[in-house]
Amino acid sequence: MTTHAAPALLDALRARRLVDLSPPLVMGMPGMPRALPYERTVTATLAERGVNTGRIALSEHHGAHFDAPVHFIEGGRTMSEVPLTDLVVEAVVIDCAASVASDPEHRLTVAEVAAWEQVHDPVPERAWVLLRTGWLADRWSDPARYANADADGVLRHPALHPDAARLLVERGIGGVGIDTLSVDNAAPSDIRSPSHKVLHGADRYVMENLANLEQLPPRDILLFIGALPVVDGTAGPARVLASIPAG
Repeated sequence: MTTHAAPALLDALRARRLVDLSPPLVMGMPGMPRALPYERTVTATLAERGVNTGRIALSEHHGAHFDAPVHFIEGGRTMSEVPLTDLVVEAVVIDCAASVASDPEHRLTVAEVAAWEQVHDPVPERAWVLLRTGWLADRWSDPARYANADADGVLRHPALHPDAARLLVERGIGGVGIDTLSVDNAAPSDIRSPSHKVLHGADRYVMENLANLEQLPPRDILLFIGALPVVDGTAGPARVLASIPAG
């Protein structure tokens, strides 16, 4: 008798819980300070033309989105060049919300990664590291408070320290996700967006504006990343689903 793998795999996935890590796309949602706003317009209705349809206009970096290496690296991999094997991946969560509560511009440190690994074992190779800061859960409904930009438009939110980014690259990770507008903030640096450049320079990816990270365990996470294959794209909005234990 022929054994079919697909039903068994579906049964295994149905025994787990799915968590949507992508906030809904809605007009007025947060975005980069100088980016054009997300817009959706109705272009036809059932009453007028016998069909409901619309048009959307948005930045490559709106909502939950996936950054390709070309975002900061000349000649880097573009969205349409991302292998499918990089879109179904293991993930872990490092929770730094407690540090953010006392320092809104906290950047995840090497020491915090090391402390996490002491409890949960080393970050698995090719896994994504998701940074839970608590920022989106607390501020998404207020775009100005979420961006937290100063008078010069510089973002003042939690982020990833470039030294921690280098350590994670050494661990062989696939990418870093975060629940803020960017993995970089306005912390003093001689280099603009240093953590992006560390990650993209090593052909690693970034995801930003992730939701519901508080629902995820530290490990045993499977990510399904619906990244758009935009030709020459620097990034693209993504539907990101996390499969976690049901218990």
